Amino acid sequence: MKASYIRLATLGFASLSTVLLSSCDVTGDPSRGGIFWSENKAQGRLAERQDKLEHIEKQTGRTQRKSAETQRQIDALQ
Repeated sequence: MKASYIRLATLGFASLSTVLLSSCDVTGDPSRGGIFWSENKAQGRLAERQDKLEHIEKQTGRTQRKSAETQRQIDALQ
């Protein structure tokens, strides 16, 4: 009888562990938590951030050139 309870408890624990571990997210973002680490997801996240940075830097360059051109036009009018 006691062995039956031990088997039942072990089965319950194994089932609960399986459910809990299957609900964990595999993440490449340490700030979001998650038990499991994915190098591929981390590299993808890094590539996305690098692309966004490059886009912003290009926008900044265009804005600076436009500002300099506008300033030259203002200076020419004075």
